[in-house]
Amino acid sequence: SKSSRPGGFGSVFDDDFFAGFFETYDTRPLTVESQPLRIEVLPLPAEGKPSSFKGAVGEFQFDLSVSPQKVKVGDPLTVKMRVSGEGNLKSVVMPSLKEQGFKEDLFKIYEPQIKEEDTSKILEQVVIPKSEKVKEFPAVRFSYFDVDQKKYVTKKQGPISLVVDKLDVSEKMHVVGLKPDSL
Repeated sequence: SKSSRPGGFGSVFDDDFFAGFFETYDTRPLTVESQPLRIEVLPLPAEGKPSSFKGAVGEFQFDLSVSPQKVKVGDPLTVKMRVSGEGNLKSVVMPSLKEQGFKEDLFKIYEPQIKEEDTSKILEQVVIPKSEKVKEFPAVRFSYFDVDQKKYVTKKQGPISLVVDKLDVSEKMHVVGLKPDSL
């Protein structure tokens, strides 16, 4: 059936002859050449390279949160780190608490969970204080090479104050994940 236009007249292009004409085409290979593109890749400078640098290049923000900030010995803390900004997020290595000097006699550190969003990489990790001597969550550093500034930049978050209370004698038997001698 032919479609009709306002006024009751059909279009000339509704005819089967024209419909077949516009739907017919041939495919042919075509080779196109362009001028070669030359790029210069410069190595990152060794001078001024911080120990917390793990290869991130771009311009980034770094955020850290720890919650709750008041716990008892053996209670879990949830650590969240977020790196966001411009650069190759796939090459961003999130800060490692063990590499940043967290003392194993004070904290039990579990493996982190890392996920990526559009412009962010997010780490979530459980950390358990082993002693009431813990008064703070130590500072964490994230370093990257800023291409615009042509220098290394280190972002530091923390330390974050914590209150870690002793366990009562009756609670000592119920702590999961800690050896009795660490209580």
